Amino acid sequence: MVEEMELPGKYILSDNLDTKGKEDDRTAKHIDWEKRIKNEYTALSEDNIEQVLQEEIGKTFSTVLEHAGVFNEIITGKRHSEALLAKSNLFDRVSNKKLFLLNRLL
Repeated sequence: MVEEMELPGKYILSDNLDTKGKEDDRTAKHIDWEKRIKNEYTALSEDNIEQVLQEEIGKTFSTVLEHAGVFNEIITGKRHSEALLAKSNLFDRVSNKKLFLLNRLL
């Protein structure tokens, strides 16, 4: 486990978020997030803390991308590209394989 995940996990499991967690510059900025995890997961242990933290980091990252509009940009870009292809009659001139690859990229 990388240090950024190891330290919060260590402080969560040892019930030291309010002491060592707040004092440690590497974890203090995430203390509210770490406390939420501790409160939401009642059966945290050495065996599952890494997986729980990975899942929670993934959720947070996904939320950040959503707020940044990344997913909307991708969907909108694909729709615009499909409309452009339809208008330019490229569907008729591009082989099915190339069209499939193009759609996979979008």
